[in-house]
Amino acid sequence: MRRLCAFALLASAQACGGEPDAAPEDLAADVRADGAGSAAARREAEVLSNELDALEAQARAAIDAGDRAEAGRLIRRGVGRASAGGAASDVARGRFVLLRGNLARDAGRIVDARRDYADAMALFRVRSDDRGRFEVFLEEAALEEAQGDYAAAERQLAEAEALLPGIDDDRLRGDYRRRVGRLAFVRARYPDACALWVEALKSYSAARAKRDQAETLLLLASAEDARGDVKLARRTLEKALALFVELGDKDGQASALHRLAGFADRDRQFAKERSLLTKVRALYDELGRRSDAVKVERQIASLPESNE
Repeated sequence: MRRLCAFALLASAQACGGEPDAAPEDLAADVRADGAGSAAARREAEVLSNELDALEAQARAAIDAGDRAEAGRLIRRGVGRASAGGAASDVARGRFVLLRGNLARDAGRIVDARRDYADAMALFRVRSDDRGRFEVFLEEAALEEAQGDYAAAERQLAEAEALLPGIDDDRLRGDYRRRVGRLAFVRARYPDACALWVEALKSYSAARAKRDQAETLLLLASAEDARGDVKLARRTLEKALALFVELGDKDGQASALHRLAGFADRDRQFAKERSLLTKVRALYDELGRRSDAVKVERQIASLPESNE
């Protein structure tokens, strides 16, 4: 547009017998400089966007690994870099603020979490980012559930449901179903919880989100057990264990093995229970969870010598 205006002015001046304010080559140089500046700005914006995406991925990986200190460091850096990017980086800043709220919630700092969720939601609303709004509703539902306010959690999920048709992210759709399933479970609607978690597993499978699959399998096993399908629950736990082993997630392995030991105890298979609990104790030792390891040692010591 600037090039067209420049040459239009030049033509007009010449038609009236006047002289242009600048020579044609000067105007062309000005246009080239302007274009180069725009290209440089675009490249800079692209570099920042890529940096923010990488920081978010690293922060989420740190959260999954349980490294809260590293996650917090990455989130602080992300907020700072996104703030420096101005309005164009509002959505990215909202995503980092959302993650910061999750850390606060999990640490029991509920007031801080609510503030961060409100700030993130404001940024997403201004930028009409439905994906971000959807994720905030899910995390707020998790907070309300943790506080025991299931009615408030259901209201947040109803807000998320209104946005669900426009969400094409399989992992987020799985998160929604997993969260609704949790509320069904606490309401003792075990068949509903099972159905929702099976659907969540399909979404996570499509997204290749193996950790989410494994964690949902643990939930599904609880609902299957609660509705009386013990054999299926045991098989579901074994699937979860296999995924946790594949992921190298020792925390998840310990949880699945401990649950399997509980089934062995109910069946009075004490030798099997002892073997499973011994593996759990070793995992807790590797994880540095000495108090949990001591509790498992007490469980092992209380078992009959053998019944097999």
